[in-house]
Amino acid sequence: MKKILIFLTLVIIFVFNETKGQMNSYFMYGFDKNPPWGKGYVNFSSGLTINTINNNRRLNFLQTNTTMADSTGNLLFSSNGLFIVDRNDSIMMGGDSINLYSAAYSLGSISVGWGCNQGLLSIPHPGHPNEYLMFQVQFNNDDPNVYWINEIDYHHISMDSAGGMGKVISHNNLVLNDSMTESFFSAVKHGNGRDWWLVKLQRNTNSYFKFLVTPTGITMSTQALGPIGESATYEGQSAFSQDGRYYARVDTRLDTTWITDTSQVVLMEFDRCTGTFSNLIVDLIDSGYVGGVAFSPNNKFLYVATGLHIYQYNLQDGSNMVNTKKIIATYDGYASPFANSWATFWQMFVGADKKIYCITQSQSDNMTVINQPDLFDTLCDAQPHSFHFGILNSRTCPNWPNYELGPEIGSICDSLGLAQHEVITSMGLQLFPNPANGFYNIHYSIPGNTTALATVYDVSGKKIEQHNLYGHFSNLQVSTAMYTPGLYVVNVSCNNVSESKRVLVVE
Repeated sequence: MKKILIFLTLVIIFVFNETKGQMNSYFMYGFDKNPPWGKGYVNFSSGLTINTINNNRRLNFLQTNTTMADSTGNLLFSSNGLFIVDRNDSIMMGGDSINLYSAAYSLGSISVGWGCNQGLLSIPHPGHPNEYLMFQVQFNNDDPNVYWINEIDYHHISMDSAGGMGKVISHNNLVLNDSMTESFFSAVKHGNGRDWWLVKLQRNTNSYFKFLVTPTGITMSTQALGPIGESATYEGQSAFSQDGRYYARVDTRLDTTWITDTSQVVLMEFDRCTGTFSNLIVDLIDSGYVGGVAFSPNNKFLYVATGLHIYQYNLQDGSNMVNTKKIIATYDGYASPFANSWATFWQMFVGADKKIYCITQSQSDNMTVINQPDLFDTLCDAQPHSFHFGILNSRTCPNWPNYELGPEIGSICDSLGLAQHEVITSMGLQLFPNPANGFYNIHYSIPGNTTALATVYDVSGKKIEQHNLYGHFSNLQVSTAMYTPGLYVVNVSCNNVSESKRVLVVE
């Protein structure tokens, strides 16, 4: 029987802005209303000044979480795997009792949320404006001696209903009934820039279920490649690279007595047109509670966390990648003063500011930050337990794909006319908010396989800073913490095109 661990849990929620490509992120937490507990929101998108706000939100979270936002960045819905709630924290019409495991609604004396790692994935419904599909891995078995994920369902949400508050127009639609690992549920845009691939690992095998989501339905295929995935563990994480070219997972290798042995890193290339994995690379690393994976925004580096270390792999070295492994952070024994628990490394995600954040496995009031993930070795500037938010969190991590990813330009599946092809006439440069206080966004549009350079100047023409802009994103959030109040010029150049706009920075 799988042991259920109940934590007072923080959930990091990314609210995706479909038009501007902006990620607004919030921390949603806990049971008790008093710090360091409390149901709080922490807003990443306000620059380097992070404010924790207690509120009386009713929805509790254990580990599972998802959200979606509209084109202006306003929250539409969120879910803890038990209920779907609207932006006002009220249960959405049709959004109650979505979990098939009845015991999940009462762990102890309070309903705390579904404790399944990477248990939810939300995507826009291809070809159906204002509609969304929320996929959920399920434990459809009330036998307490059998606790394995054995089903994937989806809930169909329309935001054109209930006066714009949304309605679940159908729920618990069966996608697959089979045994699966708890973790390793990831998504990536199809090469046509509209449809989606969802990937889930089968339990006790090396076979992947691959679901293609189109405007007309969902089809499934399978492919076996690489080492067997762990059967019981809720440890580990999977992710696609920002350009969709790579897929990686990390999980624990266990012996027959369930004693941790080593961790395994699995990297494969992925064809977004055909959904085919290829060019397998496997590496064995230390034990110590396996954590997670994340790719750098420029897709050149893979980061892997175990409980004790964070590693960097150089993907530019191809099949020699294993030999490029560098330890860029080591657990130093730090324990949260609130919970007195070890703040070891765990899962990771890329933030709106294109930094990589690593959450802790135990209760803690901090995260590790990789400030320059596009740079090699220690230049990536990994800072353990450097991000403090004043309330406790544990074992929660957003499971979101790169919504900004466009078509695979020039490929056989680039057939919908969604791509901005190689001849660039305009990058659609926008700066907002303007005036800026704490941060501003550089919003742009360039081909997915190109890189632009953003250079910031003050009014005297002095260069202040530079940033790379990648075609598989459309937005970069820039902190103004080091700026003095005044007028600045942001120039973005790509190939032979250059655009400039001004931003006013205020106190």
